[in-house]
Amino acid sequence: MDNNNNGFPWPDDGTVRVVVFKGHQLMKAEESTKTKVTIEIEGQPNNVTSYLSVTCDNVMGNVNAGNDVKCDTIKGGINVGNSLSCDSIKGSVKAGGSVQCDSINGNATAGGSITCDSIGGNATASIVNVG
Repeated sequence: MDNNNNGFPWPDDGTVRVVVFKGHQLMKAEESTKTKVTIEIEGQPNNVTSYLSVTCDNVMGNVNAGNDVKCDTIKGGINVGNSLSCDSIKGSVKAGGSVQCDSINGNATAGGSITCDSIGGNATASIVNVG
């Protein structure tokens, strides 16, 4: 572990990291989805990493979430464990559930359906609706 990280196993890089502890134990993503906890982030963080659902306006970089994500604009890519609802994704999308967005500039992959006005790359899902 890097001594410059003050005992944390990640760098001090401006990323908003959201975790939940049950007592002294860090809850895993699958455990945190059994308890409804949603984090609402104001402002424009560089990157967001969360085991929980995330609601935000704009993210300047990437989003990694264990559950649902509802955002306006993500200027990077997104990896979401469940469903995604957004206005615009500048990068690529990987979702375990469904995706509903106005536009995705990169590729989009979903375990459920994808519904978007436009996708700049390839789209892979059980149902893809573009336009």
